[in-house]
Amino acid sequence: MNLMGRQVFTSPIVKSPKQRGFGCELIERAIPYEFDGEASLYFVSAGVEADFWIPSNLVQWGEIPDTLQEETSVKNAASTAVANEDIGAALVVEDNMLIAMEMECSLKTMGFKTVDSAPSVTRALKLLNSHHYRICFLDIDLKKETSFEIAYELVARQVPFVFTSGYDSKYPIPKNLKSMILIKKPVDSEKLKDVVENILKF
Repeated sequence: MNLMGRQVFTSPIVKSPKQRGFGCELIERAIPYEFDGEASLYFVSAGVEADFWIPSNLVQWGEIPDTLQEETSVKNAASTAVANEDIGAALVVEDNMLIAMEMECSLKTMGFKTVDSAPSVTRALKLLNSHHYRICFLDIDLKKETSFEIAYELVARQVPFVFTSGYDSKYPIPKNLKSMILIKKPVDSEKLKDVVENILKF
């Protein structure tokens, strides 16, 4: 299924931004991250055009309720602070895109040049097969699956990792993984920094 949206601005003439802001990043990443779909933004003189593609199996048709109230609180995780030292790449496995973006921002501020995110086991393993990471952060509960398969793969590759969880998981950590560090979400940037420095010894 293809969904297309267009908003036209009469004045001033729309120009492509020199730097992608949080809003653009959120629009372009949300659908691919959450639904494995596609999203593209185009800045043309007549206005901003957006193309969205969502897998048809995720679409359900029905009547719109008379009253639909939704409260959304979005924290801007964008940051202009970037560390001078490049300390490699990190992987964040997290099914909540906003939490993943916030962790990405914190890790890049510490000096990680590349921080990749994946919302599922399949996509995380695909990244592991094509990249080398100095450290990984694994949310235990990934919707209908856990990150334990990724954890065992990281143990085999001798890549350090940290579990994250926002609550008492219904999936107990296996005995042979209980020695791994677990930090609670939301992950405080200072706590994240302390954990990274302790593990990587820098």
